[in-house]
Amino acid sequence: LTFEASLMGAAAVPADDRGTEAPDTAPPQGPPSWRERVSAAALPVHIASLAVAFAFLLYIDRGLWFFYDEWDFLAGRGEGGRPLNLFVPHNEHWSTIPILIYRALYAAVGLHTYIPYLIVLLLAHVALAHVLFRIMRRLGVDAWIATAAAIVFLFLGAGAENLTWAFQMAWILTLLFGLAGLLLIDHDGAGIARDLAYWPVAVLALMCSGIAVPLVAVAGLIALLKRGWVAALRVVSVPAVVYVVWFALVGHVGYSVTHPTRAELLQLPQYVWTGLTTAVANTLGWQGSGAIVVLALSVFVAMQGPVAWRRCAVGVAMAMGAVLFFALTGVGRIALGIGESTDSRYAYVAIALLLPAAAWALSALGGRLHGGRVIAVALCAIVAINGIGVLTAYAQGAASLRDTDKYQLLAAAHLIVSGAPILAGNQAEPDPAIAPQLTLGELRSMIRDGAVPLGTPVPPDAVLGAALQLQVSVGETAPTGPGGNATIAGSEGLSLEAAGSCTSVTSYSDSGVLRIDFPTPGWLSLTPDENGTLGISLASTSDPGLVTAPRDWTLVAGRAAYVELAVGGMTPSFSLPPGVSILCGTT
Repeated sequence: LTFEASLMGAAAVPADDRGTEAPDTAPPQGPPSWRERVSAAALPVHIASLAVAFAFLLYIDRGLWFFYDEWDFLAGRGEGGRPLNLFVPHNEHWSTIPILIYRALYAAVGLHTYIPYLIVLLLAHVALAHVLFRIMRRLGVDAWIATAAAIVFLFLGAGAENLTWAFQMAWILTLLFGLAGLLLIDHDGAGIARDLAYWPVAVLALMCSGIAVPLVAVAGLIALLKRGWVAALRVVSVPAVVYVVWFALVGHVGYSVTHPTRAELLQLPQYVWTGLTTAVANTLGWQGSGAIVVLALSVFVAMQGPVAWRRCAVGVAMAMGAVLFFALTGVGRIALGIGESTDSRYAYVAIALLLPAAAWALSALGGRLHGGRVIAVALCAIVAINGIGVLTAYAQGAASLRDTDKYQLLAAAHLIVSGAPILAGNQAEPDPAIAPQLTLGELRSMIRDGAVPLGTPVPPDAVLGAALQLQVSVGETAPTGPGGNATIAGSEGLSLEAAGSCTSVTSYSDSGVLRIDFPTPGWLSLTPDENGTLGISLASTSDPGLVTAPRDWTLVAGRAAYVELAVGGMTPSFSLPPGVSILCGTT
């Protein structure tokens, strides 16, 4: 606190035109004034807000579980004797540090609890909020406005995805290292020691995710504004070389750019503008405000002039970094549509980069108005309250969705442990909806590790979902087990006629449904006269109202598809494509 208090005071020291702090040669002064005491009180409030935000976010996230990309780090790296592939990218991102964190947490707690993974995420988030506070104070932002702006970031509802998904620790750690490094190079001295110290910090950021690339460019811009081209080249040199070498040797294998067309690239300015304005509007909770605020902030920074740009280089460069971030992201994502720029994870990055300049502008405006600081803090409080509401609602919705996925995956584990017959091979996906990187073989390996919480009760709908994934198959090869024991239980929107020992089924639309009883394990064949999709869903025998979502398979005209069930006592529903299909193997 003493060190931070010295920073609070340093922020108020006048600077000359070169941006250096005035020498401390003033004679000793008396007791601090009331205004100085009020400003000093902001620091303990800021520290307390970090602790409160951490506790609040951990509380609302308590019902979350593992989701989607996390399974690459959990199952695809080092599990079951696989190599860690520490330098092989996840998609296009260099992810060495997040991989190491996930593997360490997996070794400690497995899948038994998500809380330790969230703790790392949220510790990185509150540390990043503190770095932003430090940067704002470096810019001379009023202590209370900096505290209020940091609280807005702590409860950033616009970036809810990054605060409810532990996997996004990769991006938050990138920002943490990248922005902490800016504090090292934001100086006017002729010495190079701090510039050299920036190199390892920047490399750590690069080893977390690809969003470190624009952050290194931001660092170079700060050095350029402060000390010229030589310093800028020195600052970016080693991080740039390290990243280029990694990309040339390993990183290019994961590069999955969507190859935008020339027409799509011409929409890049719209992509950047939409991303920036949406991030701001969603943060403020006032739709339509994004364009006004972005334009106003641009005018404010432009009007400050070269002297202020040099003195406040970190704020200017970070704001420009937000534009660069969306531009680089757009090159790889614009083929997915302009709306891709509005994703919550992008808003988090944009606000982190824009916040210091916005607080600088707010502090300057507040200093010119009577009671301006109070008004600015009150506005930040309103925005933070809106963010709390958005975060709470988002976390509740995410917990509900991930509960469904969690239980289906655990139901699949229960089937494996129970020794139930399973038709899927080791490369099948027990839950492709949320864990496309997790195979059945990897799940078996996790069970052997003792990493899966098998004692967790599983609801009936999850059991049905797991059965549909693992105990129902559709293939082109006739099964070797007994068949012919299934019976037609009913149909809707279909016409059925005998065709020798088989049945001719005519469907007039995609809504035709055929229900077939399998009293024992068995199989049947289905031969369509047109290409189409076969959907199969399972219903509970004890609760007919409990039905799974359909799982789809592709049918080829004139080619038999063999449907097999590993267990009896089920009545699957078949959604048939339009046309005539020959059904064999029923009585």
